[in-house]
Amino acid sequence: MAIFKKILKIIGVIILLLVALALVGKWHNENEREKRDQEELAFHTKHTWKWHNKYRRTQIRYNEEIKQSILRKVNKRGDNYIVEAVKVDDNLVFVVSFITQCEPNTSIATSLTYPDGNAKMLKCNEDGDALRYHVIVVRNPKSHTPLTENLDGFRYRIYFSDWDLALLDRESTLKKAQSRPTSPEDTE
Repeated sequence: MAIFKKILKIIGVIILLLVALALVGKWHNENEREKRDQEELAFHTKHTWKWHNKYRRTQIRYNEEIKQSILRKVNKRGDNYIVEAVKVDDNLVFVVSFITQCEPNTSIATSLTYPDGNAKMLKCNEDGDALRYHVIVVRNPKSHTPLTENLDGFRYRIYFSDWDLALLDRESTLKKAQSRPTSPEDTE
């Protein structure tokens, strides 16, 4: 009977140690995940971003200059680039920033061209640490078809299903509001 009690105590201690190790491991993983999340929110920006959809990894911030929200998604796997989305009139505009050293405030004509024959351009930002490319998507993109392009070695892929554009649509609609003069009917 004494041996049985000792075995039970040993098993109990082992179970407690395993539970304690599991809790410490879970706590460590959550801290590491939170640290990665914060690094992603701060990646290559001077602005404060917050999660718009953490599961889809899209971020959001309100831009006071243009009086509307901007969505952002960071891609740090393979090609380092950031995609930002904004509504301009009824057009959806994506700006892709490829994180790379470049000559500040210069432009690079790629070998790709638009339908009108003009070269697709990459523009180096003023800090010389990213090339920017503007992609305009008219109206509603098809969510099942990714937008992808290889601009002479600078590749991006935008999966529209990752982006909840409803807020941008609402803000764009509200910007169309026009004030009108007060008529006598409005005061009755």
